[in-house]
Amino acid sequence: MDGSKNENQAHEGVEDVAVDNPGFGSLKIADVRDLTFETVEEAEKFYFAYSAAVGFGCRRDDKGESKGRIRWRQWVCSKEGTRDRKYLEADGLGGTPRKQTRVNCAARFRINYNDTSGVYVVKKFDPEHNHELATGNQVAFVRAHRHVGTESLPLTNTMTRVSIRPCHTYEYMVEQAGGYSAVGFTIKDLYNKLDQQRWTSPFESDSEEALSFMRGLAAKDPHFICRFTTDPEDRLVDIFWRDGHSYVDYQCYGDVVIFDSTYKTNAYNQPLVLFVGTNNHQGSIVFGAALISDETVETYTWLLRIFLESMNGKMPKAVLTDNDEAMRQAIETVMPEARHRLCIWHIAKNATSHLKTEKKLKAFNRCMRKYQTIEQFETLWQEMLDEFDLHDNIWIQNMYEKRDKFCQVFFGDIFMAGMRSTQRCEGMNKDCKKVLGKGKTLVEVVSLIYRFLMKLRNNQERDEFMNMNSFPCVKTHLKDLEKQAFSVFTHDVLK
Repeated sequence: MDGSKNENQAHEGVEDVAVDNPGFGSLKIADVRDLTFETVEEAEKFYFAYSAAVGFGCRRDDKGESKGRIRWRQWVCSKEGTRDRKYLEADGLGGTPRKQTRVNCAARFRINYNDTSGVYVVKKFDPEHNHELATGNQVAFVRAHRHVGTESLPLTNTMTRVSIRPCHTYEYMVEQAGGYSAVGFTIKDLYNKLDQQRWTSPFESDSEEALSFMRGLAAKDPHFICRFTTDPEDRLVDIFWRDGHSYVDYQCYGDVVIFDSTYKTNAYNQPLVLFVGTNNHQGSIVFGAALISDETVETYTWLLRIFLESMNGKMPKAVLTDNDEAMRQAIETVMPEARHRLCIWHIAKNATSHLKTEKKLKAFNRCMRKYQTIEQFETLWQEMLDEFDLHDNIWIQNMYEKRDKFCQVFFGDIFMAGMRSTQRCEGMNKDCKKVLGKGKTLVEVVSLIYRFLMKLRNNQERDEFMNMNSFPCVKTHLKDLEKQAFSVFTHDVLK
């Protein structure tokens, strides 16, 4: 389209070169005003490419429509206009206002539909900006030119499923693209896109996806079990699951169970509960997992009953927990025959804050950990009270009332598989948190836990293979005795 005489006069004295860029060549302002476009989208694509080449961001402004057709459309510099005054004052905003970016820039690009030619022609093109333009690699930070591509989000989701964090996936994309400026978006953009992906699906949809994932596992494993509760509005509240492999593990190694929960694993702040044990290679195994709505006696009671039901009623001989009162009551109700042992690591940690001095801690640990008779324990405990004048110490009194729940002397008659603390479960929770987090949806949590179980079981298969295909060297003159031990115990037990 030929520019009108008035428009040409209005731009007299303006720099004649619109952009000198390898992607555009030496594009003249007059060349831009002579452009025509078949569609609005074609015009928009041009102006966004032009703005990236020059070094500024742009956005859609007004448009006019008539009879179902866009008659005109305008794009402006992203710094056009100014921020409303009410957003410039801290009062009422709950914090410091964000930094300003708009400076009333007048650069714009407008097209009109020409009925005669049937194409869009350039009506207005103002290339002048009243602010500095981005140069070189700075263009990669212009908001209008940062987009998480359609292939980047699926790649990130796939990497997450194999325990690779989004930040590491982003670095991989940088390496593949040839630099940060070539990726097309920042790491913050990637995290924002992931959050948007999670929150676009309501809780009900997420719950249904999680249950659908469970049904998929059940279709492949006839011994898979999933139990859940719902509220009056039919929304998922608590969910427990275990597969056939966990059932077999429990029948073999379920004499001692660690029962523990952890936070910050999902977007809904539901505690994750793991039932953990140890196998004949002293490796960690998972008997079941659950996401629960709260940590009340009622919820734990429901969970323990469902757990026992899924294991054909087999009762563990001992259960290890931290010093959680709700867990204690639930265990006494559902598993009255099981010995309840408290984690000595948590108790030792609490002792540090209550007893303070090294001598007091040493005396307390001697009472807690030493293999002795009950009479000897009572003597040691009384000596500790007398030596450090702890008769009126409330914490010590509470610990004495619970002595049969954590002191070694009271567990000499029961098999504990070498476990005296929940550290095995705590370590597993730590590993889970490396891939789980507060932003994870339910379906992401259950799928990542499933993958975590596959990793544990692969380690178990490796241990079995090594045990079958190698044997330790004899270390003493009692060769026959050692060889007999090698044939009975696994390598890890004999370490």
